[in-house]
Amino acid sequence: MRLQERLKRIQEFEDDLDAKKEKSISTRAKQVDDIKRNIHIKLIEKLSDVLFKK
Repeated sequence: MRLQERLKRIQEFEDDLDAKKEKSISTRAKQVDDIKRNIHIKLIEKLSDVLFKK
C-alpha cells in the first residue's frame, strides 16, 4: 500500500507541474519543467510496472 500512496502523490505532483507549466514565463523554466515532467512520467511507469508486475 505504501508504494501505491507514493504513486498517487507522484501523479498529483505531475498534475501540479502541468498547472505550473502554463504559468512559466521563461524558456529556461519551461525546459526545466519539461525535464521534470518526463522524469516523473518515467518514474510513474516504472513504479506501475513494479506494483502490478507487468
